[in-house]
Amino acid sequence: MDESNPVDQAKLPVLQQDVDIYLSKKTLALFMSVMAVVMVVVCLVGSFGNIISLIILFNQRMRNQTNYILAALCISDTLFLGHSIIFIAINFYRQSNPLDGEALRSYVYPILGAWSSVVTARITSSLTTLLCVQRFIAVFYPMRAKQLCTKRKTIISIVIIFILTALVFIPFCFKYETTQVMDNSNNTKQIMNKSALYMRNIKFFSVYGTVLNILFRFSPLAIIFILNIIMIIVVRRTCQQRRSMSFNDSESSLRLTSRNGKHCSHTDQHHITIMLITVSTVFFCCILPGAINSIATHINRSYTPLGKYKNLYTCISTSTFFLETINSAVNFIIYMFMSRKFRLLYKEIFCCGHGKYYRKISISSLKEKFRWTSKRGKSGGKQHDSFERKTVSDINPLKNGNYSAGEREWQSDINGECWELQNKHLF
Repeated sequence: MDESNPVDQAKLPVLQQDVDIYLSKKTLALFMSVMAVVMVVVCLVGSFGNIISLIILFNQRMRNQTNYILAALCISDTLFLGHSIIFIAINFYRQSNPLDGEALRSYVYPILGAWSSVVTARITSSLTTLLCVQRFIAVFYPMRAKQLCTKRKTIISIVIIFILTALVFIPFCFKYETTQVMDNSNNTKQIMNKSALYMRNIKFFSVYGTVLNILFRFSPLAIIFILNIIMIIVVRRTCQQRRSMSFNDSESSLRLTSRNGKHCSHTDQHHITIMLITVSTVFFCCILPGAINSIATHINRSYTPLGKYKNLYTCISTSTFFLETINSAVNFIIYMFMSRKFRLLYKEIFCCGHGKYYRKISISSLKEKFRWTSKRGKSGGKQHDSFERKTVSDINPLKNGNYSAGEREWQSDINGECWELQNKHLF
């Protein structure tokens, strides 16, 4: 079970000369042409979204453990999309200029195709697994998470993933080599062939590829599947409990829950958990078909790039590669839809808000802090622990204060603003 390269599997859009019994050459040619155009659009849009995500996630107000992983994920996804664009362009060039195109591919593919594109894809797998594990710890072991999921340990884990993944896949750099051959017209042309080193050590490469396939493809899928199922069950149970409490609790008890901060904190963490579950679920759904396709090539020897069902193999492999491309391109959309803080910061940076959107939260928090500080100073006594977290719901007496025109612009919204800024784990 070799660790195969998705770009190698797709081989866009070069076709075999023969026709298998399931898919004709004409149908495959049409499919590959459409997929190539669609993939270029997805790669460009996804890369643009990932760059925007990086700008937002690197903002000083977004620096926490979870966002460090999401930023690293944006980097690996963008690199993967870049490789995809390069090889789609090369294969189009091969169609228009076969000799020069094949020569270019023979020089580029052994490094960019057989090694670096696989490395970026597997780094994405490892980072998504790290994200899922870290969230699982935060949900089920919140006290231990403070020691296990520190910023320093998160950064070290990310660096180890990048370096270790790049190193363990180095043998695949020597799998192919450029060879000069003579065609029927006695013209010299350059093609890509399996290297002599690979041919002498086929068994080693086969076993080594199988081990890497298990570690970097199947193990992350299994871990993410198990942890996501557990977290989804907990999230669903929590939603049911909150719905039950909302019917049973009176208005005063709900306000008290909001004042002590527990309701807000739980709700915010709940939203973060749902967003991260969505990210890992999209990854699972997009990567699983490629893993199954990899297994199928070893079950049926005719289902290979040179086998009896080569056209079918090319079609399905291209589809699974397209799903991996989708996975690397959609995270920005998930963040925009599911993270309120991400949306507000996006508006502030890219929509000429000049801080207006984010100040709604930050100034509200300052008013809230002033309100509670004054109240505690007048009382002279220590407040009960349940009232230590301050919320926007307690700043009504300050609404008629002397504020600037910019602040009065959103006074009516102030009670509805999120007080999550007090929480360091906010996404």
